[in-house]
Amino acid sequence: MLLSGRGRPGAPGASGAPPFAPARQARHALATMAQPAAPDQHNSPIARAFRRLRDHPSRKLRLAAGLALVIGGILGILPVLGFWMLPLGLLLLSVDVPWVRRARRRLAVWWGRKTGRPA
Repeated sequence: MLLSGRGRPGAPGASGAPPFAPARQARHALATMAQPAAPDQHNSPIARAFRRLRDHPSRKLRLAAGLALVIGGILGILPVLGFWMLPLGLLLLSVDVPWVRRARRRLAVWWGRKTGRPA
């Protein structure tokens, strides 16, 4: 049996993959999970802008944009702003805020069970 990692089987890094922090792995899993199925789908300017924000390396920018969208969604009764901004802001915040991510995932699992499709 070959020894890997730090000289013992099953040690961290034994698989050859670089060790990542759990938060980074979660963000990576979320980013890869949210990719569209086909490159031709979801190519509207709004979808492209949302993907650019979601994948942006600056956490501060994502948080600021997410909070602005949530506040704009709360003020949706005013002209120009709309209630569509609230879920979009929550989706953007779910990239960086753990309790929003958990709530989004619970909603996705519930919806998958209700419609019979996996989340």
